[in-house]
Order: sequence, then C-alpha cells, then structure tokens
Amino acid sequence: MKKKFAAFSVLAAGTIFASPLLSPVYAETNQDKLSNIQSELEGKQSDLQNKSVEKEQIEKEIQELQKKIDELTTSINKNETELNDTKKEISKTQQVITDKKKHIEQLQTNIDTRQEVIKQRLQSMQEKPRTNIITEVLTNSTNIADLVDNMYSVSLILNNDTDIVKKQTSDQNAVTTEKVAVEKKEQQLKDSEQKLEQKQQELQNNQQQQQTLINDLHTKVAKVDSEIEGLEESKGILENQRQAVQKAIEEEKRAEEARKAEEARQAEEARKQQATKSAQAAPTPHDTNIGGFIKPAAGSKTSGFGVRSLDNHKGIDIAASGTVPIIAAADGVVIRSELSSSYGNVVYLSHRINGKTYTTVYAHMNSRSVSNGQTV
Repeated sequence: MKKKFAAFSVLAAGTIFASPLLSPVYAETNQDKLSNIQSELEGKQSDLQNKSVEKEQIEKEIQELQKKIDELTTSINKNETELNDTKKEISKTQQVITDKKKHIEQLQTNIDTRQEVIKQRLQSMQEKPRTNIITEVLTNSTNIADLVDNMYSVSLILNNDTDIVKKQTSDQNAVTTEKVAVEKKEQQLKDSEQKLEQKQQELQNNQQQQQTLINDLHTKVAKVDSEIEGLEESKGILENQRQAVQKAIEEEKRAEEARKAEEARQAEEARKQQATKSAQAAPTPHDTNIGGFIKPAAGSKTSGFGVRSLDNHKGIDIAASGTVPIIAAADGVVIRSELSSSYGNVVYLSHRINGKTYTTVYAHMNSRSVSNGQTV
C-alpha cells in the first residue's frame, strides 16, 4: 500500500499550486500581443478594402470622363471638318467675289463709257433739238427716196439712244444686285466661320478641362496605389509578427509542459525519497497492520482500544521522545484540519477500504501539515 507523509503531501501540493503562476503571465502578455496584432491586421484589411473601393470609384470616374473626352473629340473632329468645309467655301466664294468684282468693274466701265455717250447725245440734243433735226433732214433731202433714207437714219439714232439708256439702267441694276448678293454671301460665310471657330475653341477648352480632371484622377489613383502598397507591406509585417508571437506562445506552452513534467518528476522523486526515509525511521510492526491500516507513527503504544478505568477508549496512544513524523494510517482525503479545544492540533482523514468508509483521527499533535481536501 502506498503511504504518504503529511509534510510531503503539503509540499507537493504547494509546489503544484505555485508552479503555474509564472507561465501564464508571459503567455498572457504574448496573447495580448497576438490579440493586438490581430486587431491591427483586421484594421489594415479594412483599410485595404476601403482603398480598393476608393480606387474602383476613381477608375469609374476616369472611364466616365474618358467617355466624355471621346465624345468631345468626336465633336471637335466633326466641327473641324465643318470649319474646314466652311473655309473652303469661303475661299471659293472669295474667288467668285473676285470674279464678280471684275465683272462689276467691267460693267462699271461700260456704264461710265455709255454715260459719256449719253452725255454727248444730251448735249447734241440741246444744241439741236429733235424738231430741228427733222427739219434739217427734210430740207437736205433731194427726193423722196433720200428723205426715207434720212428719216430711217434718224430713227436708228433715236432708237440707239433709247437702247443705250436701257442698257445703262440694266447694267446699273445688275451691279447693285450682284454686289449686294456677293456681300451678303461673304458676310454669311464669315459669320459661320466665326461661330465654328468659337465652337471649336469651346470644345477644345472643355476637352482640356476634362483631360485635366482625368490627370488629377490618375494622380489620385497613383496615390491610392501607393497607400495600398504601404498597407499591404504593413499587413505583411504584422503577419510576420503574428506568426512570431504565435510561435513564441507555442514554444512557451511546450516549455511549460516540459517544466511541469520535470517538476512532477522531481516531486515524485522527492516523495519516494521522503517515503523511504519515513519508512526507515518508523518501522511498522506486522501486528498493527490490521484491516488495511498501518501504524501512523514510531514509538511505544501506551494505550489501546477498549475499556479503560474511566471510559471506553476508541483509539491508541503512541508515546515517543522528540519530534516524530506522523503519517496517514491509510490512503485517504483530509476532511478536517483544525485546532480543537479538546484535541489540540487534530486532523480527520476519510478512507475507502474494501468498499467501506473509515475515518481516522490524529490528535494532540505539535503541528499540522495538511489542509482540508488534500489527498494523502
């Protein structure tokens, strides 16, 4: 039967109780570190997600602006084509105007020439009125045939004067009409050119503004990319730290388990050594090991069970000089350890032997080395 000294049992229990106090402090510290790192990692991951969303939004804005720029470019090209066509038409019109001006100049020359002829004819008619001309024709005609010829000539002259006046009027009207038409056409083309150039300038300015916005957004994207790169780098560092702390916790756990195993081994070794010493110091007679119990202490028995002079003695008294270790009479559990007014230092042990429960009491001791609930 395996017996334990009370002193040894207390020491072993104290050792087991005290030994875990060191390790949890360091494990808790590393656990806090691990928790903090994990929290930072989650924060970095959240920041990365936010930056990714921000980048997607900026890229979406860039696409929308690029679409507008493409539309503006199409409008600019179309307007440029219209402007070039207008300039070509202006060039053609200017050539027509040049030709018209030449024609007008020719008409004006004809008008001026006719004007001089008309002027001379008017002067002639003033000098010789029409009646005088007819009288002169009649007077100078030698016969009827000559008269007819002379009258026909006069008629031609008069008709020619009328034609000159009509032609003069027609040319003057033509000059005025063509001049107005040409000037109107020229002004219309110039107005169109001015509007197209103004529109072209507005389109180009708008395109430039949109391009500036895109450039700014590209700058923002580059900044966000840099921030994302920094966050990923920080996340990588934190992940390495997390792995290092996790490894440290695992190593501490293994070291703690090894330390506990070593302490248990040392405690068991000490218990065996103490048991050996106690057994050697307090040999147990064969006749006292009754019913699974052993003699709890060395010394002489001064009183046993049974009736004494005054009462029925329910225990044995063992006397010894000096300090004598007291061991449990059998394996059991401490159910009471106290300083009693009647028993002094007393310990009650509960034993389970062969299916029955026994209680042993150790009284009148100098000191107690066990506590309630302790296994001995």
